[in-house]
Amino acid sequence: MKAQYHYDALGRRIHKVVESRAHGTLKRHETHFVWQGLRLLQEQDINTGKCQTYCYEEHGSYTPLAVIVKQPAGYRYYWHHCDINSAPLDVTNAQGNTVWSGKYERFGFVRSSPLSFYSDPEREMESFEQNLRYAGQYFDNETGLHFNTFRFYDPQIGRFIMPDPIGLLGGMNLYAYAPNPLGFHATCR
Repeated sequence: MKAQYHYDALGRRIHKVVESRAHGTLKRHETHFVWQGLRLLQEQDINTGKCQTYCYEEHGSYTPLAVIVKQPAGYRYYWHHCDINSAPLDVTNAQGNTVWSGKYERFGFVRSSPLSFYSDPEREMESFEQNLRYAGQYFDNETGLHFNTFRFYDPQIGRFIMPDPIGLLGGMNLYAYAPNPLGFHATCR
C-alpha cells in the first residue's frame, strides 16, 4: 500500500491518493478535501463522485452535527451523536437507524461496532464510513493515524508522532496531545 498526501500553505490536507494491490490488480483511490478555516468542510471522492459535506455546531466548534452525502443516486442525511469532548459516538441516518457506532479506548483509538447488534434482521444494512474522531481529527484507515491539521496523532499511544510546530510555546512535551487527553483536546493554532 502507498499513500500520498498533499497540503496547502496553511497545512491543511487538500488531496489524498491511496494505492493498493489486491490479487495483482492496482487500486487507486483519490480524495479531495475542502476546508472552512481549520475545520474539514467537505470530502470529495474522485473515484465514485460521492461528496460528503460536514455541518458543525456554532462557528469555531469542532463538534460535528450532521453530514450530507451527495451521490449520483441523490442525497442522504446523517446525524452525529457526540460526547462532551466533541468525539462522535454514533451516527444515525434520516430514519433514525444507527449506521455507525464507535467505542473509544483510552487515548482515542476507536473500535467500530459491526452494527449487527443494532440491526433489524428484516432491514438491509446501510454502510457508513465515519472518519471524524476527537475534535479536529480525521482518521486515515491506511495508516491508523489521526490527521490533526498540522501533525499526526497515534491513538494507540496517546501522542503525536511529530513535534509541535510551534515548539515550546505549546508546552514542554512537544509530542503530548493535551494536558489530559481524556478530558481536553489539543487546540488548532
